[in-house]
Amino acid sequence: MTLTGEGSGRGREVPITWNGARLRAWVPAPLAGQPFELGSARAVRLTERAAAAIEVAGSRPARFEPEAMLLLRSEGVASSFIEGIRTPLVDVAAAEVGSVLSHAASYVADNLATVVEALQSSGEALTHEHLWSWHRALMTERGGLPPRLLGAYRSEQSWVGGTSPRDAAFVPPPPEAVPGLMEDLVAF
Repeated sequence: MTLTGEGSGRGREVPITWNGARLRAWVPAPLAGQPFELGSARAVRLTERAAAAIEVAGSRPARFEPEAMLLLRSEGVASSFIEGIRTPLVDVAAAEVGSVLSHAASYVADNLATVVEALQSSGEALTHEHLWSWHRALMTERGGLPPRLLGAYRSEQSWVGGTSPRDAAFVPPPPEAVPGLMEDLVAF
């Protein structure tokens, strides 16, 4: 499929039709083969300092594990809030050890377990199978998706915010563009 549209090196808008309405969706520029360069000497220095700190910390990984888990839980609670799922951090921690205080806390804990699984495979090359496995794990418990959509790329137009793509805050690529974009991500 060839998509046409206007945009920058970061991507472009493309025309779509949704329920008879002509709208626009955003398609990001390909990642694979793109040069990623830091723009300033200060950014380079800060990146080098961060890399050095990570290397030093790598020799004592257990030292940062409690802080890393706290940050991961906090991020999980914040991400879930975007989806309308609200639960206190302490309830998520309780759900992680089997003390389920609420369905929402259990859902966030299950999602965090999937993120931890993904992080543990971070030394491996990313594959479509990894992505589909994580998707199945994330969406099986609470996602309410039909089985044919679990562990698969979407086949329908989606949107973020609003009640439809007409009033959405963001309209992602049309479904026919998703396999190629995901192939690009895996190659990157």
